[in-house]
Amino acid sequence: MNHFRHMFVAGCILLLWMIPALAQDDATPEPEPKQLLAWVAPGTVPGGHSADNSGEIVLIDADGNRESILSIPSQVMRVIPCGTEAASPDGSAFTFFIGNESNGTLYLLTGEDNTLLTLSSDVNAMACTGMGTLQYSADSSQIAYLDYADTYSTDISPTGRLVVAETETGDQIDNFENVAAFNLAGEVLTYVAFYSNSDGEAVEVAINTNDGDRTDEVVTLFADEENDCFFNSASVSAQVDDQIAAVLGYRCNQGDIRDTQWQFYTIDTAARNATLAQSGTTIGRFFPHTRTNLLFTSPDGETAFFSVPDGLNNRSVGIKAVDLDALTVTNVVAQNALMPSVSALPYDADNHTPLLSPDGRWLALVTNDGNNSANLNVIDLNAPNLPPINISAGSRGDTITEMAFDAESEILYFVAGANRGGDNVLFELDLASGNATRLSRGHYDQGVLRTDDNTMAIINWHSFADDEAPQLTIEQINLEDNDSTVLFESGTIVDGELTNAEFAYPLAWR
Repeated sequence: MNHFRHMFVAGCILLLWMIPALAQDDATPEPEPKQLLAWVAPGTVPGGHSADNSGEIVLIDADGNRESILSIPSQVMRVIPCGTEAASPDGSAFTFFIGNESNGTLYLLTGEDNTLLTLSSDVNAMACTGMGTLQYSADSSQIAYLDYADTYSTDISPTGRLVVAETETGDQIDNFENVAAFNLAGEVLTYVAFYSNSDGEAVEVAINTNDGDRTDEVVTLFADEENDCFFNSASVSAQVDDQIAAVLGYRCNQGDIRDTQWQFYTIDTAARNATLAQSGTTIGRFFPHTRTNLLFTSPDGETAFFSVPDGLNNRSVGIKAVDLDALTVTNVVAQNALMPSVSALPYDADNHTPLLSPDGRWLALVTNDGNNSANLNVIDLNAPNLPPINISAGSRGDTITEMAFDAESEILYFVAGANRGGDNVLFELDLASGNATRLSRGHYDQGVLRTDDNTMAIINWHSFADDEAPQLTIEQINLEDNDSTVLFESGTIVDGELTNAEFAYPLAWR
């Protein structure tokens, strides 16, 4: 009997010893820490590489170790994220472009294992200009991009081929021709198609929806033939409650109005009609190589915001708001707001392009006036009557180099001041109060934010000699406590000179 009692007790002890081990085995494994995706190549500044050695795409871990994932062919001029929407809403995918100013290859990194896919081996560079040229669906399951025609920069009414693909596999789902603008954010795809005459002028416009099974041409608009008019630019909203908004650029070769016009339409998909709600003229033009026709709708569905060229330069616009109930128009930003351009690269010593917060409520953009004075403007799309939060970049010639929203759309991190090694400051802007707090001083440039823990990897230039150009480093900064470590240093400093210089340009956290 004692023998069995001893065996029972021993068995219970063994079971108690095994339970924690079993629980540990069943526990959810800790996710692998994210690594920095970067372009690394010989040279002192991003883009300053030789044509013979364009470098590689690498993953950099917390200790600075690199894993090469793609060797870049020679003769490549640019390696950039595919616009401001390069990352999917759920963070599972990231797109980047490798090529030159005319065309290149569009890559997709997807999944936890960073599977590298080629979406297109020959895509127009304009597809990665940003602010609507590449988009994901709200659930991140689909990706779409507008592959512009080779002649788009000289076309009167530029269009391209809209490609829709699965995010997980990169497999093409559908494609559409003659597309001038599209929106993938709603339950259905909305897009604008141009149909041109023999002179290449779009005299007919179709507003379409596609639910994945069929395309529905909801309304068709025609230009005034008597005055030899045509459409030359477009933007379109998602469909919400049977309503779509669209902005069309318009010009006439004859008649009383020869200036560029903008036309704001509301489209009722149930009634299948379009209403020209507002229109106006502008001394500026809708240039094909810049994104000067943009349309945003507020999360509450009450207001639409759109851009209008101001004629000051080919990237400069004003921002207007339309009350979608009263259909009245107000000016939000009068002029000087800088839009993306195919020739403006994100690692240039320039102001940041517009950025929309993850929840769609806040639009951050930079204005730069004729005196070269830059200001950060943050617009609350749910409060069109409130003036934008406005913060100066500093002195004349200073820039807003970097901007990034946190995951909750409560904070905007930005860099203001001099660039390319000059003095500047990394700020934290509380969007509810409009108050900006200085986090750290440095010589910062471009960076990327890891939104799960508010860690930023950012270029910080290190000055080591008065007569030498600064050394590029990438710092990893915890924005909660300002703790920082160096992930990357360019080359080696020997006898006061930088040798074996190479740059790293941060693309994303993966």
